[in-house]
Amino acid sequence: MNQVTPASPKVWHRSLQCGATGSCVEVGVFGDGRIGLRDSKNPSDGIITLSPAEYESFLGRIKRGEVRLP
Repeated sequence: MNQVTPASPKVWHRSLQCGATGSCVEVGVFGDGRIGLRDSKNPSDGIITLSPAEYESFLGRIKRGEVRLP
């Protein structure tokens, strides 16, 4: 996992369940297949990049309740 500020993906996706506050994580795919994550309220604060395998592992841990979400 790296925090970088490379050229951003052109399209960022946000959950429809973000709510009125807009406090969400946005997900985008880079041209080389890496997955970018950023804070929707502060997109200029940086992008965390994950390989597709790291992203799938992260999602699996969330779904199994192994990651506490705020």
